Amino acid sequence: MDALIDAPLRGAASSTPPTAAHAVLGPDELTAGELRVLRLLVGGATNREIASCAEISENTVKFHLKNVYGKLGVSSRAAAVFAAVQRGLVASA
Repeated sequence: MDALIDAPLRGAASSTPPTAAHAVLGPDELTAGELRVLRLLVGGATNREIASCAEISENTVKFHLKNVYGKLGVSSRAAAVFAAVQRGLVASA
């Protein structure tokens, strides 16, 4: 019985777009580290390359990317690059 009640609720929730995905973020809303990682990501760098260039660990790169994805409302590298360029956070590569 719970499944019959929960199913319509899940469907309604998933069809509503998250507001964070539509919010335009300014560079002030990303930390300096997040913005640097994002710029390197837009340039096509791998996590290892980002870590080397930024002189941080790969785990720190992953941490920054997780935060960037959340702030941009995306879930992939490609979507983060697209959103960052579209919002004017970085120049296109």
